Formats: sequence, C-alpha cells, structure tokens
Amino acid sequence: MRRRESFLRSLTARELGPCRPRTPAVDASALSLRASTVALSSHLELTPRGDAVTTLSLEAIDERYLLAGCADASVALYDVADTPSAPPRGPPQPRRPVVQATRRSCRSGHTGAVACVQWFPHDTGAFVSGGYDALVKLWDTNTMSPACDFESAGRVHCVCMSEVASRHNLIAACADGDDREVVLYDPNVGHAAHRLCGHRGVPWALAWHHLVSGGSDGSLRLWDIRKNIRGCLRSFDVHHTFARAGPPRSAAGAGGGRPDATGDAPSLAAAARRLAEPKAHLGGITSVAFSADGSVLLSSGRDQRLRLRPPRARFGGVACAGSRVYFPTADAVRVYDLHSGALLQTLKGHFGEALCAAAAASDHKVFTGGDDCSSRA
Repeated sequence: MRRRESFLRSLTARELGPCRPRTPAVDASALSLRASTVALSSHLELTPRGDAVTTLSLEAIDERYLLAGCADASVALYDVADTPSAPPRGPPQPRRPVVQATRRSCRSGHTGAVACVQWFPHDTGAFVSGGYDALVKLWDTNTMSPACDFESAGRVHCVCMSEVASRHNLIAACADGDDREVVLYDPNVGHAAHRLCGHRGVPWALAWHHLVSGGSDGSLRLWDIRKNIRGCLRSFDVHHTFARAGPPRSAAGAGGGRPDATGDAPSLAAAARRLAEPKAHLGGITSVAFSADGSVLLSSGRDQRLRLRPPRARFGGVACAGSRVYFPTADAVRVYDLHSGALLQTLKGHFGEALCAAAAASDHKVFTGGDDCSSRA
C-alpha cells in the first residue's frame, strides 16, 4: 500500500510539474557504445506473470514506467527506473508491479487476453488497451480503473493514438468483424467518430505518425482520417513502391469469395481486381511501427520479413530506438541496424518465444515479454 501511495504522489507531482531534475544529456558516442553492448540485465528483473506477456508500452516522458498486458486479462505497471545501490549479492530480487489490474482486483477491467496497450501521448495519467473481450478501454492510471470503454465488433487486435496530434485525442482500433474497418473512437463523445474502409482482410496492426494499418490480407495502407469513402491515400506493395488506392468496394464486388446479391459467385473481373490489389507482405501483417522522426516505416508479417519504407534493408520479421531495431523471434531478440540492415546482436534471455518489445532511446534500455510468462530487461 505504501508503494502504491508513493507512486501516486510521484505521478501527481509529474502531472503538475517536473518532480525530479532531468538527467544531463549524454554524449552520442557513449550512447552508441552502450547500445552496442546491450545484454540481459544483472540487476533489474521483473516478477514473472501468471500467463504470457503479450504487449508492452514504455512511456516516453521519462522512460520510467512500463505497462505489461498479459494473456490472463491482467495489466501490470512497473517502475523500471535504475536505483543506485550497493553491488548486488546473489541473484537480483524480482521487481514487483507497482500496481496491477486483474479480473479479481478490477471487475471493470478486461475479461479476455489483453492484445495491446499504449500510454496516452505526453501524459502518464492515462493509457488505452484493447482485448479479446471485444472492448477498447481508456484507463485512469491514478485509480488503475477504466474511465470509459468502447465496444467493438470482435476481438481487438491493436489500438493506438497519435503522438503528434494537437487538436484531437482519437483512439484508432482494429478488430475482427465482417466490415474489416479501422475505427476511430472519440473519448470526448464516448463512441465511434469515424470509420476507415478499404482492407479486404481483417486489420491486425496500426501505427500513427501518419495513420497506417496492416491487414491479414498482406496489405499496408496509409490513411487520411479526414475522409471516409476515399480515405486510403496509398497502398504499399512488396517492392516498397506506392500504388494509388481506389475507392473501397463491397465484399461481394471485390471478389472476396462471397456470393453477390443474386447468389452467384463473384465475377471474373472482381476476382482480377482482388488479385491486382498491392500487397506489402506475402502473409498477414502483424506489426507496424515508425522510427522516432517518422521518416521510416517498418512492417513485419507472417512471411517472416521485416521491411522498411522507404526501402533500405530486409530482415527476417518490433521496437525501434534510434538507429536500432529490436525484433522478437521464436528463439531470441535480434538487433538490426536501421539503415544498413546488418544483424548487430542476438539477445537471449527467454525460455520460450519472445512476443513483444519496448525500447528507450535515451539510454538504450530494452524490455521484452514472452510466452514463458516473463518480462526481461
């Protein structure tokens, strides 16, 4: 209880103003040296969870608080700040969550696996989450309870908010459903404000510098959220080039394999249009992310490829900090150079598959979660 009260006081102080002095700027060469020697932490270990850690989010203000969403429907918040201490004796003591929301402790929380979490941009007083219970929730960090929630058409795969927007706080979400839409929810009005149509498969991944979505059909689309009918500005193809997107068509007219209104099979022309749709990956797209300055877009898919746009490299399959890409795989976390595509390092620490990653650009601290029910630093 004392740790929770101390955390809430610290959080309130940070919302009202800086509660501690900023750390001095570190020389770029020192940061580069630290990044090249990333290894499993010998002094920071997070308490193992009861189920697989499916998603992580590290707040960008002080890069101190880490959110972890799990397959058992729980959300945990860790304080991962380095605290000066004497040299460790024996194995490190696992750091427990400062606060967590489980099915028992928070009855208004998720009842299905948490698929995605993200901090509210520029403010640690709130965060958003999406789960397999078909709900998108906006949480109040001070009480660790949902302030409002939105019901989607099916299991929520991804939620995100724009980190550069100054005139809105829309929440983009993608979920299962026949409409195959990216839905924009407005917390100010409490319901969906806009829907973006165009994917021929279920959207699985989102990133928002400019809003980009990736779908199970292998398509990667760039959106103009001011429009609806022609909201898709561009679609990427596997060769890293742009293709102008046409207006969205109905599932029947698009040759989606369903009978049309007359009960007949889709026409040959509709099937040809479907095959002509540009695809960014040869399998479903599972993750998209922007570099810190928004100049490079990364996408990974079930074809075991991680692609950069504009094209500079190809990898095997995502957190990005500075010029380094941290890619979780079945046996390790692989570190690539963003510009050359060279494999720089292989990080091993999980006893199972690594599922997610979050990275701090200021000191090259990296956190990963896996299906061995653990988080690593």
